[in-house]
Amino acid sequence: MGWLWDVLTRTPRYKGKNCWYWAGTARTGHYVCGEPTMTEAFRAMGPRAAPALIQSFRYLEDWECYQGGAILAEMGVGLVPYLVRTYLHDSSASGYHCGQTLMRLGSAAVEGLFEALGAGKDPVKAVPVVLRALGGMKHIRHSVLCWALHELGAAALLPVLPFLSDPNLTIRSAAVQAVGYFCTSTDNAQRGAVLDGLLAAWTDPDDQVRGAAKSALARFRSPEVTASLVEAASRNEAARARIAAVEVLAQIALEAQPAGTSSSTEDRTRAVAGIQAAASDHDQGVREAAIHALQEIETACERENQARRKEEERAKRRAASTPHRCSKCDRLFRPLPVSVAEVLTMTRDELEDVLFQCTDCNRLLCGKCRDRWIQFSCPLCQEGCLAAVEDLDWAAKALQKHQADEALAREIARLYRAACRLRGTNPEGFQHAREQLLQIWPTLYADGDERWQRVNKWVAQLLGIPSFPWSEL
Repeated sequence: MGWLWDVLTRTPRYKGKNCWYWAGTARTGHYVCGEPTMTEAFRAMGPRAAPALIQSFRYLEDWECYQGGAILAEMGVGLVPYLVRTYLHDSSASGYHCGQTLMRLGSAAVEGLFEALGAGKDPVKAVPVVLRALGGMKHIRHSVLCWALHELGAAALLPVLPFLSDPNLTIRSAAVQAVGYFCTSTDNAQRGAVLDGLLAAWTDPDDQVRGAAKSALARFRSPEVTASLVEAASRNEAARARIAAVEVLAQIALEAQPAGTSSSTEDRTRAVAGIQAAASDHDQGVREAAIHALQEIETACERENQARRKEEERAKRRAASTPHRCSKCDRLFRPLPVSVAEVLTMTRDELEDVLFQCTDCNRLLCGKCRDRWIQFSCPLCQEGCLAAVEDLDWAAKALQKHQADEALAREIARLYRAACRLRGTNPEGFQHAREQLLQIWPTLYADGDERWQRVNKWVAQLLGIPSFPWSEL
């Protein structure tokens, strides 16, 4: 009678099962082979199944919750009130992922959040309410309300700045994190006030506030801000603020390494010069922070140079190699000659131009057509394992030999079928086919028993018989 109850209560169903059954599959981890996936079921059931989907967030992996959040966002802004209530009052994973879904929905979610908090749209009135709400939440869930403040625009920034020195620890920390969201969108007039406020927050006696200030400072990315940090690293009265400026400058220099653009190079040069100047500061803590930062930058530069030299060497080796064609995807490419040990350290993208060969059928495949591990079942014959090819010339000869053996197996199968067809109707044709087969037989022993067994196995597969009956000939 469960279906009748579902009809009376308007509980959505899919493939004969209600939404709570599909939510239960997340908790038990029980999936029936051939049955639709949970995401497919909830996408088909629509908004009325949202409560069950939200409850299942408690049992899903993060990537599954991300997919579930995308489904909730597709269901539309009608779910905003329910998502807001869950985000504000449910401290489990369901509340967290409901908050992430609100960020997907945009401005409609912002209005719902402020309405639930009783904050309104006036930034001056909304900021204290939002910061008090942030003070009562776990740190991992602050990003949603900080994002909502940012959506109010630059007018919400100035009301937040006074709370950087609030006597309440949680409100101070929340204000610092909220200010960090404005770092990338403030104009030049406000950027100085934000930077001064965050540097002042670095002198806070609480570690949590200082950590939030450092994270917010790290969001700044512009030549003007880099210049301000350089000045703060040398002229700020508080030693902790100078240390904060040095650490953020080090982060700017490290993150600018792979960019390669002129602006990133200029920022890195300014940041390194500011750190070098701080290495002669009169405070020992500032000097130690600057020396440590310079050592990290030097190590990063060495790693970058090593990676560049390795890539240049690989490019030369690839240019000198003979083009090969992948037996599966038919891609023609110049393989990169590597050793088995080198394959272990390569990334997935680097493996794409490495040549692999099956140990059974000898077919050549590119790195795109195999798994990350060195030993992996061949996707073509499903029997052999793929291994990296070190000698490309030998691999090409082995492939040619394999193709010749395949052609020979097809010829033997053709002659055997002809002999069977002509046995009783055309004695002369049967005898001719038999003689050709007997001429092929000795050639199979040219390379030993291994070739004999391999060709016989392929012939048996082509004919659909356990083994080829040479004795009957």
